[in-house]
Amino acid sequence: MKRLKKAAAVLDAEYFTLGGIDGFLYDTKEMRLKVISLIRQVKAGVIFTHLSTDYHSDHRTTANIVEAAAMVSSLDTVPVKEKPVEITPLLYHTSPLTLSDPLGSQIVPPHFFVDVTSVIETKKKMLGYHISQIDLMKHMHKMDDFFGFVLEGTETMAKWRVLNMPRFTGSILEEAFRRKNRFRMIFQNFLSINRNSYELKRGKV
Repeated sequence: MKRLKKAAAVLDAEYFTLGGIDGFLYDTKEMRLKVISLIRQVKAGVIFTHLSTDYHSDHRTTANIVEAAAMVSSLDTVPVKEKPVEITPLLYHTSPLTLSDPLGSQIVPPHFFVDVTSVIETKKKMLGYHISQIDLMKHMHKMDDFFGFVLEGTETMAKWRVLNMPRFTGSILEEAFRRKNRFRMIFQNFLSINRNSYELKRGKV
């Protein structure tokens, strides 16, 4: 835990843990309430979590818990002591390094990519504190170069974009994301379209 706090400190960020155990994380009422409390405590406006089709069961469970918690974090009917956030946070899903689901099939294309070339050394510094993960990868997968695996994943995303978006000629180090909370944007577009249609009928447009 101390190492993870040091990793967070690299970004001048806080580290929180909710007591989940590797390999035994379940989507329960208790865990959802813990996440809702945390979202409200830090007044989160933007949230990043795993993809619901990630290769790791803990990651998939995390995605489901966080998505459910974010959706109701602005409602005053939730039984937690923290006050609701003013507006439902924007939710973004990261992508597995392999861009594939648990069975190896290609996942749904990302909504957008972010060039991480300028911050890759910072990312490596943070990963350097994750000693338990490095040791775990060596034990489970005989993987000696954990950093190399991470870099390979970011390069895979860039290569995928080159193959699927011919006009792209950008960075070799990228991370992919998907925006979940599209309801607000879709609803606003719906209102705008219908308002324009109504005004057109009344001869105002």
